[in-house]
Amino acid sequence: MMKVLLSIVLFVLTGTVGALGQSIKTTIAKDFNVNQGYFTTAYSFKAGDTVEVFGFKKKGKEYHAALQKDDYVLRLKMADYFFTADIKEMKKMPDALSPQVQDEIKRRQANIIIAKKQAVKERALQGKVKRKISGNLYCTEGATNPPDKGDSVYVLGYKKDGSMHYYALYNINKVGVFKTYEKSPFTLDVITDYMPSTDDADVKAELLSQKQQVDERREARLKQRREDALNGCIAAVVGSMGFPAGTGNLAQAIERGEAVSILGYKEEDASRLYALCNEKLVGVYKWNYSHINPFTQEIDMEGIPMVDDPAVVAEIERREIETAAKKAVQDSLELIELKKSALEIIDTYKKADPAIITVERWNANSAGGITVDISVRNTSTQIIKYITFNGYFTNPVGDRCHNEIGGGTVWTGKGVGPIGPRPTSFDDFAERIGDCKASYSFDGLGFYSRTAEYFHLSSVTIQYMSGKTVSLSGDRLKKLVIYK
Repeated sequence: MMKVLLSIVLFVLTGTVGALGQSIKTTIAKDFNVNQGYFTTAYSFKAGDTVEVFGFKKKGKEYHAALQKDDYVLRLKMADYFFTADIKEMKKMPDALSPQVQDEIKRRQANIIIAKKQAVKERALQGKVKRKISGNLYCTEGATNPPDKGDSVYVLGYKKDGSMHYYALYNINKVGVFKTYEKSPFTLDVITDYMPSTDDADVKAELLSQKQQVDERREARLKQRREDALNGCIAAVVGSMGFPAGTGNLAQAIERGEAVSILGYKEEDASRLYALCNEKLVGVYKWNYSHINPFTQEIDMEGIPMVDDPAVVAEIERREIETAAKKAVQDSLELIELKKSALEIIDTYKKADPAIITVERWNANSAGGITVDISVRNTSTQIIKYITFNGYFTNPVGDRCHNEIGGGTVWTGKGVGPIGPRPTSFDDFAERIGDCKASYSFDGLGFYSRTAEYFHLSSVTIQYMSGKTVSLSGDRLKKLVIYK
């Protein structure tokens, strides 16, 4: 390959016919590269490439040609002839070194720039210059919040002013002219040399159109956000304890981990107020520091109505009525279940008259001293004054155990009342059910046995406040005693 001096620079394709009126379409005879020399761009020609020659001159042993290939306009000085066209025909063209050809080169350059800018502008206005943000952008007057890193945007225009670069950008949510100290704040560069200015009238018009669309989408989004809030669709989990702020009769202290819906929001006096609800509570809650997020996740509050918005107040009242109604139904169901259970207990107690006796446990200490724990449920309608238990212990082979201190086989314990009467109906159930029970732990009664394995109640004597006495033994007692 031979080196050729390049006389002008690279520009885009125009396909214009030479203003001189003469040009020849020919092909390159063999590969060669344009020498960079003091120019910034090199170019390669390949055998078979089609070029348009609009100026030619043979001067001594040198060949000079003004030509255009695609987006490249240049004047060559060649040490060899590189074209397939007849050199005699080439010599009929205007002098490549003449001022007229130089003017034609400049004219083509200017047209190329115009065409390139127009093409890029059309692509930009059609939304075909899409890039992803990789740098930092800042707002200018009239712009929305700047796009964040990673956001995709459409580029409409560019302008440089001192050290600052300005880009006209938009996407579905953001639009405006944004500034940056970075030449190209994108993951893929934009050919800013041909981009229209941010001051271009068409760019401004498109920005205005996109802003109207962004505003319309934002209004629709805020409207939907408001509806979602009022419908209880903004879900959150409480991360720090909040307290009622005086609105809502069903508001109560709210604990961490509580799942709620956000109905409204307001910042007031360095505090945050939230209208919250779930199945059991509804009202306005207060967190004392406006910089604290009371939820376990960040919640976008844009579009959520104020806590004192009439629609929020009305929704709180509606939910209070609904929640209270649900609670009344639940309470009613629970009351029915409670009544059913109470009546079953009353019936059981009635059948077990006069008492249900449970031997909860018994154990011997290291010296063989025995402790017995017994509970009593009074299933009679009278008040028990005293209750006396008699029993005995048997060893592993079934023989009765003798008291190692004092002899004898009978163990006796006496419980002191009063033990209230059993409930007789649901009306007195809550009042009597606790009072008709008693528990006794008989310790230190002087019965010692190291061989005792089982305990047996042999008789129980009940003395009522009325003076009446009932004795239980045999099969009747067995039906009323439970051994745990």
